[in-house]
Amino acid sequence: MIGFSQAAEQAGGKAVKLAGDIAALDREVRDRVVAFRRDRGLNPAVPRRDAVVWRILETLASDPVLTAKSVSERVAVSPAAAHRALTELAEAGVLGRTKDQRGRLVCWTADRHLALVAFTEPGHDTRGEDAAAHTPGWDAH
Repeated sequence: MIGFSQAAEQAGGKAVKLAGDIAALDREVRDRVVAFRRDRGLNPAVPRRDAVVWRILETLASDPVLTAKSVSERVAVSPAAAHRALTELAEAGVLGRTKDQRGRLVCWTADRHLALVAFTEPGHDTRGEDAAAHTPGWDAH
């Protein structure tokens, strides 16, 4: 019984840490989008509250692999609007692009969100290392 209790306590602690890490990453990603838009001179620099980019960002932790079709269906926008928002997030460095062997875009991925989950899996070190250090192409600022 003690082993189960310890395992449950450890799992609970990891879940709380993961939730905190995701919340911090979500804030960082939102700041990155605003900085990107400011640097590009896009108006408004802070998108409207109901903008497609925000609606995508709200679900990256639960849906870190995206297509224009999946976003279109999930947030009830046209595939073109979904594609524009995904492209903006990729250009801002929030999403990565995954292509097939012919160079065609297959999907977009929230690599830092995926890294957070990967580092909570059994066999990975979960002593608090920053997932950014393990995510290619992400330069934390």
